[in-house]
Amino acid sequence: MAGREVAKSEEIFLLMHTCAEKMKRFIAHKDNRRLSGLTINQMEIVHYVFREGEVSMGDIVDGLMVSKSAASQSVAGMIRRGYLRKSRDKKDARIVKICGTKKLARVKSAVEGIISARILPVFDGLSAGDRESLKKILTKVYDGLERELS
Repeated sequence: MAGREVAKSEEIFLLMHTCAEKMKRFIAHKDNRRLSGLTINQMEIVHYVFREGEVSMGDIVDGLMVSKSAASQSVAGMIRRGYLRKSRDKKDARIVKICGTKKLARVKSAVEGIISARILPVFDGLSAGDRESLKKILTKVYDGLERELS
């Protein structure tokens, strides 16, 4: 890759990283009344568990691309507060599965409310075509990261 292309790729990477960090701060700021009572990482786990159902810690680590310690800390806090529960796999008792509780289902609606009322309007300035292009680009970046991680 030529020097100029590398510099532009670095700019794009830094912009993506800055946007991701700003989005996390934005969500925390908009949830200032603690509607969900969850951290940003825990909100991500809420969506993952509801989307995937019963999961292992490895699934969370791989699916959300977070460290084992970050996932363990977030999950442990959610278990203590009654949002998640652990159970042993019926086929292999060494495997611990994690799933949501009824309490988590109630919080999920608060998290979805925050997203629909506070986060999605950020994208209102994008046309449908811009949104589709952004989705395609981010999917390609995600796929490239997945390829490099495997």
